[in-house]
Amino acid sequence: MAMAENFTPDERSRLHKLLVLAKESPYPGERRAALAAAERLAARKGLSLEDAARFAAHDAEAAAEREDRQRRESYWHQRSQEEADFARRFHQAYHAHDSQAAAASRARQRAQWAEEEAERQAAREAREARARGFRRSSRRRIPPREHAKVLILETNLPLSEIARITTLDLNEVIALKLKLRPVMTERSRAG
Repeated sequence: MAMAENFTPDERSRLHKLLVLAKESPYPGERRAALAAAERLAARKGLSLEDAARFAAHDAEAAAEREDRQRRESYWHQRSQEEADFARRFHQAYHAHDSQAAAASRARQRAQWAEEEAERQAAREAREARARGFRRSSRRRIPPREHAKVLILETNLPLSEIARITTLDLNEVIALKLKLRPVMTERSRAG
């Protein structure tokens, strides 16, 4: 660790921060960049990254111990610690209600979403059942293409609705409408 003595306080702090970033960053690229910067800093001082990391950890622990000792010896620290404990307990008690209310709200929202999904599913199943029932119970049906022709000529229904009613493909309904253009123009001139 004789080489480690060459680190200035700023370099020690930088090395420590880089190592913490390399360890705790949620982003892989950021972790790699921090590790590479720490390796370059250690190499400039002639140390391996492991030696520099041990030195930085030892230095950080020693600084933390000094600060802790100074705080414990301080009367004002004890008093502020009591106030901090009181504030922490008050904050926890105050926000416990908020977190319970938020959890209840999220639960109600999930229940509402589940209920809405169940309603949508029931409506979908009812539509499918009606469509199946109509096809089975009706013995006399207009052929779908003829039905689509009548709907195109005699109603203003959207083509997508005509396709749904007649169970034809939307492209077939569009093609049928294009083929019926001459008939539609004759009717509009006559009527």
